[in-house]
Amino acid sequence: MTLTIRRSRDGDPQRLTVVPERIEPNAAFLDAMRAAPKVIERGGVRNRLHHVWSYAREDYQGLLAEQISTGPLKAPTP
Repeated sequence: MTLTIRRSRDGDPQRLTVVPERIEPNAAFLDAMRAAPKVIERGGVRNRLHHVWSYAREDYQGLLAEQISTGPLKAPTP
């Protein structure tokens, strides 16, 4: 499939070729959530971040709870 885009009103049109892909939305959301956790340290403070793509099913809630309790977002014990 070919798409034509223009990045601004004055820009030249660009043609992009894209290939549609059949996906399973629930699996895609879970994969995205598995890859989402990040721990960023600044000034000795560790911030845990997580992009929640969906929270509409128990699967997503369970994965987030797992990442917080035992996974990459678990706070260190004092």
